Amino acid sequence: MDTSQPLVDFSVIIPVYRSVAELERCLKSLRKNDLIRKSELIVVDDASPGVGKALEEIARRHGAAYHRLPLNAGPGVARNRGVELAQGDILVFIDADCVAPPDWLERITRPVRAGEAAVTTACYSAPVTANWLTVFQNEDYLYRMPAKECSTYFLNSCNMAITRNALLGSAGFPRQRVSEDMVLGIRLARRGTPARYLPDAGVRHDYHRDFRPYLRQRYAFAYHAMQSHLRTRSPETVEPSSRVRSFNPLRVAAGMLFSSLMLAAFLGAAALAGLLSPSLAALLTWIGLGFLLLEGGIHGGFLWYLTRRQGLIRALSYAGLLYLLDLVYLFATLMALKDSWRGDGRGQMVNA
Repeated sequence: MDTSQPLVDFSVIIPVYRSVAELERCLKSLRKNDLIRKSELIVVDDASPGVGKALEEIARRHGAAYHRLPLNAGPGVARNRGVELAQGDILVFIDADCVAPPDWLERITRPVRAGEAAVTTACYSAPVTANWLTVFQNEDYLYRMPAKECSTYFLNSCNMAITRNALLGSAGFPRQRVSEDMVLGIRLARRGTPARYLPDAGVRHDYHRDFRPYLRQRYAFAYHAMQSHLRTRSPETVEPSSRVRSFNPLRVAAGMLFSSLMLAAFLGAAALAGLLSPSLAALLTWIGLGFLLLEGGIHGGFLWYLTRRQGLIRALSYAGLLYLLDLVYLFATLMALKDSWRGDGRGQMVNA
């Protein structure tokens, strides 16, 4: 028997941490995929406390191999362990909190199977559960993504396919817990194998439904994005184009400044109108309107995008959330700068 050829065409690797119900839903969706008969499913449990048996039972029930890490090490390490166990030459990655449409596996692997690309990636198409906050997260994500197929260093590790040679040639996923896919994407692009972004290969995503975990996630993202920004300013580490509207520290600072001045001007106008000077209140009102226009230049594109997709009332309802996110981003940016200047190892990313 010839054992030199892989027994499957694709290896679908799913890192999971605690997400019992989400894993069940994800595996159900994968079993409905057209090319699943040519694939193997590998679930890697990142040492989930208390639910390991439940995760293993779900994996076995859906025909997936199950492996548990001895210690919690983050999604990058979990994916790398899945690669070690995989038999396929094409490695496909999806997260446990995603739901794949029936043609997803065919779409995300098509350019790789055709030899047109070594790496493909895509984004989210819709929230699994739609509410005010999850709709905002999905629209914010889609707004930043390219509208057309293109080459990019942007890599979404929850929705991607890659040849084994390309991944191992770039040393696999970094061990860092946040933005590990961004670092891998930069590595691949510098080696001449940028990802191919596929706008029509999206998966549904189980976004945060409550404010606290969402804001924590946004803080972590902004902190590590700023760390990456600081580490790629030298000429020898210039990044290739991502083709996405990525996190920009200068935009955050400008947005926070204009938002704060606008708020201060309007509050001052309201107080002075009733207490001291209507004329000064009018002046402050005009100043506030001026900063409102400047703030519109920061968030105006996204608000117009929201208006076209969700309507004016829904778009305006997110203005306060945008201001709150500016606060979170500003704080994360300042903390990243502080840790960078101090050389704090907690803020360091794995070198790309």
